[in-house]
Amino acid sequence: GGMTGVKHSRVFFTAKGEPVSKQRPRTYVTKAGKVQSSTPQKTLDAEANIAWEFKAKYAGWEPLGCEVRVDATFWTRSKVKDLDNMLKTVLDGLNGVVWHDDRQVAVIGASVVRTEGDPYTRIEVSWVQDAA
Repeated sequence: GGMTGVKHSRVFFTAKGEPVSKQRPRTYVTKAGKVQSSTPQKTLDAEANIAWEFKAKYAGWEPLGCEVRVDATFWTRSKVKDLDNMLKTVLDGLNGVVWHDDRQVAVIGASVVRTEGDPYTRIEVSWVQDAA
């Protein structure tokens, strides 16, 4: 017998390049009079890149079903980019890839480092599993 073991697990990876701030979807009216919105390509590319970096390191990964904690550190050359929007790009890029749904993100830790060196993003996702 004894106590149920609780196992902490985590994955972490680095996305190279300048962090991209999430841009608001642009809303426009089509010729037919329909209102549509599209996320700017730069944001979509950045989200896809983050997902790709994760999949390259953790091939065959199945999205988690439990609550997760996400920690992200952004090394940027920008003096104006805000942490909130850089974080949104990461969360949207990993949603449906590392975990199923945004609601599973229970804890977020984020920090920005203004640097003159090479820019990149370090991302860690951790969770607690009750050992069977």
